[in-house]
Amino acid sequence: MKKIHLKNIVDVLAITLLIFLVDFATKANALQYLREPLIIIPNFLKFTLQYNTGVAFSIGVPYILQIVATPILLILGFYFVVQNFDISKWQIYTLTGAIIGGAIGNFVDRIVYGHVVDFISVGQFPVFNIADIAITLSIFIFILFYVKITRNS
Repeated sequence: MKKIHLKNIVDVLAITLLIFLVDFATKANALQYLREPLIIIPNFLKFTLQYNTGVAFSIGVPYILQIVATPILLILGFYFVVQNFDISKWQIYTLTGAIIGGAIGNFVDRIVYGHVVDFISVGQFPVFNIADIAITLSIFIFILFYVKITRNS
């Protein structure tokens, strides 16, 4: 296993905390103030409160499986990142922290509320939140990095 320095762990944890706090604050505001949809761009962007009992894109998965699988997937994902990427690079620890922060944000929702709080609606896409953005974009960028790294080696 590659050696991980304390500074790299602190960097990942700082991004994790930042994403978690932004996600938490936006969900708290949505829960408190979104009594009816707030249209930003007609027929395209609105804030509307929805509760998601599924996983990504509202895919139905039993609750207990969501609770058990989340920490396992986070640990396996972190191991994969450490084995395949240079965690000391800012891009890698930022993406890693964003995924972990988003996953923890949605995990806390599942534990506290029994569902995930979603509130951002864009076009016909399923309603999502800040945690979903952090997870989805970071995984997409990781895939691009991984393809580039494997092509160059």
